Amino acid sequence: SFDTDERHCGGCGNACAAGERCCDGTCIDLDIDHDNCGACGDACDGSSICTGGACFPCPPGRVVCGNFCCIDN
Repeated sequence: SFDTDERHCGGCGNACAAGERCCDGTCIDLDIDHDNCGACGDACDGSSICTGGACFPCPPGRVVCGNFCCIDN
């Protein structure tokens, strides 16, 4: 289906790039996607970032910035 097919993600001929998966019709990188971390639909909480397909909390005194990094609070 267009929701999960990496060769036709979201429509005919919309191929995902190498390393991306098709989740709900959108190509994403499960290694870094905050809302689909490691698997489609597995979201990190608001105090964590997604790295290598796993959610990691920001260190004490730091907060999530753009869902991809931790910055000083």
